[in-house]
Amino acid sequence: MARVAFEVDTELSPQQVISMLTDFSQRRPELWPTLARELYCVHEITTTSAEVQEGSLRPTLIWERDHYDWSIAGWVRWTVQESNYSKPGSYVQAIVQEAASGGSRVLVEWNRTGIGLKGKALIGLVVCSPAAQLSGEKSSSERLRVQRGRSDKNRNDLLQFKLRHYQAQAR
Repeated sequence: MARVAFEVDTELSPQQVISMLTDFSQRRPELWPTLARELYCVHEITTTSAEVQEGSLRPTLIWERDHYDWSIAGWVRWTVQESNYSKPGSYVQAIVQEAASGGSRVLVEWNRTGIGLKGKALIGLVVCSPAAQLSGEKSSSERLRVQRGRSDKNRNDLLQFKLRHYQAQAR
């Protein structure tokens, strides 16, 4: 399983970040612009979990049905149930902590195994990204030190954009 870990600091409170990750309303594709509205379907939602199909049309059609779990405070994990590119059991998790200076620190762990040529190629691209190189074989504390000093600017900028976009939509 390919693993990439990174962290992002944001001015949003931990509750706002968790709300953004677990907002399964019809506006989810607006909050997460890479999601295709036509591939978005909520199958079931409870107070601490959801079964959701999501996907993207670009750069190629990908979709997955995920089980989202946020039963532990400050933690959200989405696990693949079925997909056209990622093996069931693959997952992403976010741990959201209050930052010392206010706002939140979001620790993201991305664990995926590709299926088929498309899935293996897409996941291979992520693994070759600068963020993946930082999460290589270093210890956790060393990796976090390196990431704080030399974070993947594009990934960080994208998540910051999404967090700001969510904050604006929530107002």
